[in-house]
Amino acid sequence: MLKAEQDSTYGFCLTTSVERREERPPPRPREPPALRPGWPTPLAKFCACFDCGDPNAKEQRNALFSDFDANGNGYISLAEACAGVLKALSNKWGKEGRVLFDRYYRSYIRAFNDAKDAALARTGHANDDDYVTKSEFRLLVVYLDYYARWYELFMAIDGRTDGVTAEDDHRISKDEWAAALKSGLVQRAAATYADFVALRDPKMEDFDEIDQNRGGYIDLQEFCEWIESKEKLSHTAAGADLGVNEPIDKPHNQGAGRKWFTMPLEMSARSQSRR
Repeated sequence: MLKAEQDSTYGFCLTTSVERREERPPPRPREPPALRPGWPTPLAKFCACFDCGDPNAKEQRNALFSDFDANGNGYISLAEACAGVLKALSNKWGKEGRVLFDRYYRSYIRAFNDAKDAALARTGHANDDDYVTKSEFRLLVVYLDYYARWYELFMAIDGRTDGVTAEDDHRISKDEWAAALKSGLVQRAAATYADFVALRDPKMEDFDEIDQNRGGYIDLQEFCEWIESKEKLSHTAAGADLGVNEPIDKPHNQGAGRKWFTMPLEMSARSQSRR
């Protein structure tokens, strides 16, 4: 803008330029994505990163697949799956993404193993069942959600404390199972973040059914397989996803010749992901 000023020496007006700065409103803070009400906050944040399991969310899922498929060969290895989970969490939650990644790490191997053999191996491609293909990726996304939810409840029962704490030994004793039923912990979870058939009306006698190897404790594998089998037998939507390319009357990897792992599966996952 031009401003007139009186020059005292020469007696005439000078025009000078005065800069006008427009006041801009401060940037609006970025709103965090809406979280599922009633869920533990860490779980809600984790699952918010993998909410594209609906068959209609193809565009969002394709973008996520590209992030997981680091070398672009169309196959996702266990190491790539773990790296993809970390990337998705970090992109949405920043540094907190690493904390969330570590919290649910033990569930990834189970989601991966359940998804990688969902589609029949192609003729001449025997290695198909060692990787998650693009046609299986939707199920991997769905399973990441399911297994994280089951793991959250498992760890809440274990040690009788919420989440992952120093009191946890990664197995559930009869006393811990009884305490969880008496306090209503399992039932509350079933009413919010763990709405699965097996958890809606849990009983003390379920312990012996879940403890398949009769070891006196429930491990994470047994816990997940119990929930999975009830979903499939009840023909729920979750059961339909969990039962892809599997017998309807038994959970993944269960049956004749079932292998009992002397090394926990999650330790195998960690060693493979570092190769």
